[in-house]
Parts: sequence; C-alpha cells; structure tokens
Amino acid sequence: MYGILALIVIASLVGYGAYQFLTPRPEEVTVRIAIANPLDVVSFAPYYFVVQDKLLEKHGIKKYEMSIIAGGSGETLQVVETGSADIGIVKGENILLAVAKGSNIRIVAQLTGGTSSSQCIYVRANSPINNLNDLKEAVRKEVVKTIACTKPGSLSYINALLLRKALGFTEEQLKIVPLGDFKTMIAAVIKGEADVTLWTLPGVAKYIDAGSIKVIGNVKDVYPEILNWPGVVLVVRSDFAEKHPDIVKRVVDAFIEAYNIWLNNKQRVISLLTDPNYHNYPSWVANWWYDFEKVHPDGHISLSGIKDFLRVLKEAGVIKEIPDISKTYIGGYVPITP
Repeated sequence: MYGILALIVIASLVGYGAYQFLTPRPEEVTVRIAIANPLDVVSFAPYYFVVQDKLLEKHGIKKYEMSIIAGGSGETLQVVETGSADIGIVKGENILLAVAKGSNIRIVAQLTGGTSSSQCIYVRANSPINNLNDLKEAVRKEVVKTIACTKPGSLSYINALLLRKALGFTEEQLKIVPLGDFKTMIAAVIKGEADVTLWTLPGVAKYIDAGSIKVIGNVKDVYPEILNWPGVVLVVRSDFAEKHPDIVKRVVDAFIEAYNIWLNNKQRVISLLTDPNYHNYPSWVANWWYDFEKVHPDGHISLSGIKDFLRVLKEAGVIKEIPDISKTYIGGYVPITP
C-alpha cells in the first residue's frame, strides 16, 4: 500500500518536474508586441511610457520585441493573426470587425473607452452654424443636405449614421456622401461641396488653426453610449493566451500602469503630445484630448459597450451577423463589467 503511494508521489513529482522543464518561465519566452502607430492615433501614446519607464521589465517581462506598425490597427491585427507577433495594441472597432469575420484574436484588456471612436463635427469656418441646434434647424430648412465621410463602413461613416439618427433625419433629408479619403473629405467641406463632416480633433487641428473649418460639436453629445465602446484594447492570439497566460497578465499589467500614468500626470502627457519629436500638437489640442480621453484605470472590459458597437455595425450594414459576445474577449486578466 505504502509502496503504491510512494510510486504515485514519485510519478507526480516527475510529471511536475517535466512540466516545469517543458514550460518556459516568463523570463525565458520572448514576447512579441505589435502596436498600431501612436503618431496616428493619440490614444496609443501611453506606449511611450511603457518604454520610458521600463514597465515591461518592472512586471517581469525580460525578453520582448516591440514593433510599431505604420499601417494602423488593421495591419497590426494581421501581424498578430499570422503569428509575427503575439500581442497587439489596437482600436476596438478593428478587433470587433475581425472577430465578426472569424478571427482568433481576443480582447484581454480595454485601456480606454470609445473616445477614439467619438468624432467631432465640423462645418466651414464662415458657416452661420455654430452648434448642433443650429445644424438641426439648417437641415430642417434644407440649407444643410450632406455629410461627407471617407468610405462606407468607415468610422466616419458610422459616426455620420449615428449623428443623422440622433438628429432625427432620414436619408432623403441628410445624405451621407462617401468621398474616399480624409483629405478629399475635408477639402469638400472647405470648398462648400459638402456641408458637414466628422473626424477626430487632432487630425483636423491644422485646418482649424488655418481658419478653414470649425467644430460645432461631438458625436458623444448626441450619442453618449459611444464612450462605452472599446477604444484602445490589448489583444492576444488565442493560442498564445492558452500557452502563456502569465506572460499575457504581465503585459496587461504593464500597459494598464502606462495608461494610469497618462491619467494621473497631465503635465507629462501634455509635454509628450506637444513635443516636436513625438506628436507635435498645438497646446490647445493636447489639453483638449487629455481632458477628453476616458482611461479605464483597471483595464475593465465593458460588455455593454461591445454589444452596442456590434449592434451599430449590423444596423450600418458593416457586418451581417453579430458574433457570440464570449468570442470577443478572454476573461481572467481584468474585471468584466456587464
């Protein structure tokens, strides 16, 4: 009897030893992290704090490679999907579109709310329209007839749909006109070929400073639910999360700390955003974005925000079916809120 127990104990110890031998410790695995270009989307800027403050090392990640992906969130997801990277920092709308198409990448932390999704609303600088009430009245009087966006299914297109619906107008009353790209869209408003357009403020700041266009509101003013959408998210390929949950947790904690640095150190953030070697934004833009950003201090994932965004995508005709919500994220790393 005791002999059998002894053999069981020995076998267990041998098995545990083999597991320890075959399973690399966090410091022995090189984790590859791909980040959508922070110079294109200001909400990715806390990446710089990860580097400057050596936060990955602080959280026990000794071997890592970080790559900035010039092509933005879509290309970053491709890099992770194909195995060239293990973890990515991307915009929430991109990962949810990917999951709806069958991607095996999952959200493991939501670093910000939907501030990067909620776009400002612009008209020509000499327009008599100064706010959303003026805009609504102008549409009623048929003075304003068009909203310019980039492409069908784009974020500017989705924001235009939300704006039109919130204002209570039909497609016949307020037509959404896709113009292909950002510069063409902005030029159309400046020239008077389109009446209204939408985009995030930092990308349009130089046109405002030049006196070409002006801001009359933000989509969140008419659709506040957009701020619960997933903004910047940390994502991982499912197979990597299964093999290395401890590494994923350490990376999650490092980036959450970086976003808390953003949240609690305004002057450092403003210095970064106005630095010519980084974003080189005017001071007013940096201050506006700092106050506008909605950081999740604990990295919690908002299920209601994910559901609402997917619903809007379906209503906009961007996706045919809403995917199973449980396939959009992996729990256990951060709080999950209803």
